[in-house]
Amino acid sequence: MRRANDLSALLLLYSSLGNVAGIETLAKQATATGKHNVSFVCLFLLGQLDECINLLVSTKRLPEAAFFARTYAPRYAENFSLSFFSSAMKVM
Repeated sequence: MRRANDLSALLLLYSSLGNVAGIETLAKQATATGKHNVSFVCLFLLGQLDECINLLVSTKRLPEAAFFARTYAPRYAENFSLSFFSSAMKVM
């Protein structure tokens, strides 16, 4: 599966086995190849909430970042809520 670059299958395998080192490597590989959904799940499983928020912001997913921050990292919630609403007002 590694040679085939089947990142979704590797995520299933590593998470089922509890392979933390594999999940860390997979997060880096997924980020490098643009598989942001896989990367996000890996970071979330590793408990790297700050990195999850950074990934959402870097991929311009501000609504998701705001909701994620409000739920899992309330210390960031106000910052992302303000930036989300200011970007939403530009669209309207």
